[in-house]
Amino acid sequence: MASGFPKAFSTVVIAMGFVGTGLFGQMTSSRAATVEPVRLAWARGQGADFCASPAEIEDLVAKRLSTAPFSNLARRSIEAIVEHTEHGWRVRIQVREGSNLVGTRELTSDTPDCEAVQSAAVLAIALVIDPNAKLSADPVQPPIVVSSEAPPPAPPPPPPPTTVTSAVPAQPITPKPPPPSQPCEVVPQGQASLSMRGAVAAGLVPDASPAVELVGKMPLGSSWSWLAQSLVVAESQPDDERFSFGLAAFGLGACYHEGESITVGVCASGWLGSTWAVVHALTPTHPGGRAYMAISVGPMLRMNLAGPVDVELGADLFVPLKRRAFTVTGWDEPVWRQPTVGGLGWGGLGLHF
Repeated sequence: MASGFPKAFSTVVIAMGFVGTGLFGQMTSSRAATVEPVRLAWARGQGADFCASPAEIEDLVAKRLSTAPFSNLARRSIEAIVEHTEHGWRVRIQVREGSNLVGTRELTSDTPDCEAVQSAAVLAIALVIDPNAKLSADPVQPPIVVSSEAPPPAPPPPPPPTTVTSAVPAQPITPKPPPPSQPCEVVPQGQASLSMRGAVAAGLVPDASPAVELVGKMPLGSSWSWLAQSLVVAESQPDDERFSFGLAAFGLGACYHEGESITVGVCASGWLGSTWAVVHALTPTHPGGRAYMAISVGPMLRMNLAGPVDVELGADLFVPLKRRAFTVTGWDEPVWRQPTVGGLGWGGLGLHF
């Protein structure tokens, strides 16, 4: 069939050709008073899944005939299969009387869907069942009844939004720049420094006594420093006020420290110096100082004060390598004996460079 013909016209032409071949002459020779029941078998072949189902085909044929002459026990049967081929749509129809094949027909269509060819098949099947059936188009659907009731009026549109304009233009707000931050000088750990410390000594002379210490440091890597110290402890008297003792020593050591603007660490040194005795009432038999040897260890804290100026705080524990006793001839007890340990608490100012 040419795709340009109207669908109803092509349906009638296909069906008329189907009936006019004479293949169904045995069934159309006479018209029965009533339509003879038939058994209809409609199948959807390859690519025809979206075509009408068997129940829909039976319904369409029944509308054509204005009756439903279908029975599964009928002797006469009509078998039809619709399928999609490379050339379009095809319906093959076979009519049987019992087990005898009495006629076949093939309908084709090149329309995009199978509606045209299945409409022609419905008309052809109806004419096989009743040759005197009307060759009319598909039944006209009943008109759609439109209610005459007027629809409710549409609600009025919302009022347009009111725009409020200001007579005074908005002034741009300029953020104030943040105040300049005060630079904080970072003291590099690898710098050399020179410090003057004031201290209080206990156990280095008979009684607690003020002391002064001069300290120099040289960097030894990022966290280590060489340490050179000189210490002078003021004279102090024991219980016997006829005597007084003082100390002067020089130390070498090292410090391990961490931090920059605030530095904490620990230092250890070896000391070599002299402890001297002053006799105020008696005559000394062996005047002069006595050798002093000790080791010290203690924590330290350094904070940058301003520019190259640092503040230092710390303490050291002194352990003499040899405890010396100062005696008087004829006395049972020494005037003063160096204790096992001594201590030095200190604080001072330093310059780094």
